[in-house]
Amino acid sequence: MFSERTPGAQWVGFVGDWRSPISPDAADVVDDSKTEPGEPASDLHEIGERRVVRIGPVRVTGRRRRPSGEKEPLPREFRGTGMFWLVVALGALVVWALLFALPGSADWWTRQDLKVLLRLEDMRTDAATAVLKAVNFTTNDLVIRIARLAIVVALIFYKRWRHLAAAIAAFIIVDMGTAGMAIAVARPRPLVEILVPWEGYAHPSVPVASLAATLGVVGYSLFPKGTWRNGWFVGCGAVLFLTVVARIYLGVDHPSDAVVAAMAAISVTVVTFKIFVPDSVFPVDYSRGKSAHLDVGGRRGEAIKQAVQDQLGLEVTYLGHVGLEGSAG
Repeated sequence: MFSERTPGAQWVGFVGDWRSPISPDAADVVDDSKTEPGEPASDLHEIGERRVVRIGPVRVTGRRRRPSGEKEPLPREFRGTGMFWLVVALGALVVWALLFALPGSADWWTRQDLKVLLRLEDMRTDAATAVLKAVNFTTNDLVIRIARLAIVVALIFYKRWRHLAAAIAAFIIVDMGTAGMAIAVARPRPLVEILVPWEGYAHPSVPVASLAATLGVVGYSLFPKGTWRNGWFVGCGAVLFLTVVARIYLGVDHPSDAVVAAMAAISVTVVTFKIFVPDSVFPVDYSRGKSAHLDVGGRRGEAIKQAVQDQLGLEVTYLGHVGLEGSAG
């Protein structure tokens, strides 16, 4: 029997039908104290050692591999949605390069943007302007700050520290990245009548990027994976689309300003959470279960069994909790 203790409880696994303590005299037990000096203690003497490569006076230390040499039992999932948005992020960089890095491309893109802006300017009505001004209020700096503060408070309340760290990282990367790009590009505001207050340069749209990152963080840190999260993202997509249209209609952003900002912010948020807070390892869960105990079911349980098989050559037939009656969880 092997076990891992937690305060007041432990998880336990039984190997085969054998449940008696291991005897030091057993044939399969290696007593490292009886080895000769200068000889390796056992066949497991390299477990946990780091790979080190020396190039002259430079020493490069690799990652510590698992004893079996395999990847970790619970891999960080980065496929599907994460890979899609990584491609979108690369696409946003390509679009940005085509917008301003190539000679003459900025003028061409500006002319295309102005065609859309001038057409929308001719279509303005008092009713549409009032509605879209209300929609644009979602990008107000005070609204974004309040929403982010609420996210931080909620994550602290539920003690989701890793989600909190990922959220703060996404906010910092998006805000500082878009602000830095705006200063570097120094694109002026559209040459049409602007109907709402504005500040700073136009490209990329910092308010749109901040809103997109905030909505994305809410979805990944506060909604469980599944129907609720998918519904949230569908609603957020609609809100973000209306916000982009509103800012273009109101003349405060070029179409390329808002679209590139939204693409970049969503991509950064998705990739950050997929890499550092994968659902398979850190799921969002509101169930009132025994959360103080390590979950040894599902993929984690299978991973533990596989790790024991790979590293010790033993087959685990049972894995579960014992001593829960004396636990505070």
